Amino acid sequence: MIDFSITHLFPEFLLADKNGFAMARAIEKALQIMCDTIQTGVDNVQDVEKMPEWRLDEMAWELGCLYDYSADIEAKRSWIRDATPLFAAYGTPQAIYNYLEGFFDSVEVEEYWQYGGKPFHFRVTVSGEWTHANEAWARMAIAAAKNVRSVLDDLAIGSSTIIIVHGEGKVIARFPYPMTDSGFYAGTWPQENMIGRIVDGSATVDARESKPYRFPYPMAGTKPQEAFATGKAEGVIYAEPEAKGYVFPYPATSEDARSGTIPQENMAAGTADGTVHTTPEAEGHVFPYPLSGTRPMENIAGALTDAEAATRSDGKGLPFAYPPCASDRLCGEDLF
Repeated sequence: MIDFSITHLFPEFLLADKNGFAMARAIEKALQIMCDTIQTGVDNVQDVEKMPEWRLDEMAWELGCLYDYSADIEAKRSWIRDATPLFAAYGTPQAIYNYLEGFFDSVEVEEYWQYGGKPFHFRVTVSGEWTHANEAWARMAIAAAKNVRSVLDDLAIGSSTIIIVHGEGKVIARFPYPMTDSGFYAGTWPQENMIGRIVDGSATVDARESKPYRFPYPMAGTKPQEAFATGKAEGVIYAEPEAKGYVFPYPATSEDARSGTIPQENMAAGTADGTVHTTPEAEGHVFPYPLSGTRPMENIAGALTDAEAATRSDGKGLPFAYPPCASDRLCGEDLF
């Protein structure tokens, strides 16, 4: 707020004159109106709490935030005020709460582990006024605020009801029962306590603060097209096969036409006696290896070989004076 004052700028003699003082106050009032107009313009541009609705719509376009132009002004003001925190909360359940709380009375986001769903799935339950426009906004806001991997299982509308039960009664009789002690046990006076039994009864419930609501949902089985129920009916199916004959031009087996010879001979494998002649092809090859026992030097080993020995004897001839054998003188007989 800009407070403008110029009275202290005027000289004392002018302010002492009533006409001069009135002129100073009039100028000051006019300048204050101008300052208030300037302050209002500044507030329209900068202060979210004082922005008119048309300026809030402009700010939504400037910020590029999720925004519903048909919402009430307080919801719009909340979205513009929290635009930066809302961007920071994207991908979390809190972002869904932030966008839906301005449209519905209450919002509940349940993660998959809270209701036994599939991993990374969730569901949302809201209460309050439910219209096609509100449902479209809710689905758009959820799709924009949730993280990419999460999947919306269900968007449901819930309601709360307060049930007040009134009890009315009066004193019928006073029961002169003594206090329980060592001589009197509970359930024995004035007679033994009998086990209770169920009797017919009624309870009157008065539901207040409720109003009917028409749900704009189409009949089940009509969208996207009518669903037809199947049933079992008796019937007979007649099948007429179409076929034509084919003649095989093979003669019957006989002495002249043996099985396995027509239309061509059927060969069967068997074992038969036979001789296989093989002719090897080879050629000589000289191995350039030295004789064993010559490298690195000759290896001398003894061996037995054939040999002749020449002998020469020195002797003298001696004649024998033995007569030859005759008929009257046989060899070996004693000469003497």
